[in-house]
Amino acid sequence: EFQILNGNFTAEFGRSAGGLVNAVTKSGTNELHGNASYLFSDSAMNARPRFAFTKPQTRQQQFGGSLGGPLKVDKLFLFGNYEQQVRREPMIVIPGTVLDGFDTTLASITNPDERQRFTQAGDFVRSLTGDFDRSLDQYTFLTRTDWRPNATHSLSARFNYQKFHA
Repeated sequence: EFQILNGNFTAEFGRSAGGLVNAVTKSGTNELHGNASYLFSDSAMNARPRFAFTKPQTRQQQFGGSLGGPLKVDKLFLFGNYEQQVRREPMIVIPGTVLDGFDTTLASITNPDERQRFTQAGDFVRSLTGDFDRSLDQYTFLTRTDWRPNATHSLSARFNYQKFHA
């Protein structure tokens, strides 16, 4: 169950200036369940984006799986999930207005030392522009344990780990 709240929260959610998402998951079952998934996307299989001059070279792989079931029937349950995303895409940097009028300004400089420094500055700005490869990798792991010592009591513990590297 997912619940999205965007204001006027009840006391159980405390005070918050923004919104919040409340996710409720069901407890474990006596049956073993699991799944696996894989997604692959490559720019070689995609069309050029609508407003782009060139087609960016991108590649994305996303895979994962989950497994859950009883450790002790009707008493102790375990669920685990792992997802990983490996994504490569360019970061395109354009000079904007920084180099506008560069040639006109260069032509107006008569001092050879000043002309050389100005040319080096222009070369430096150009070296910071273009297409640069970047990676956006993410790893997510979740585990949940439910324990029901009797019909009226239950205890649940959850651990969630996420690492994003770019």
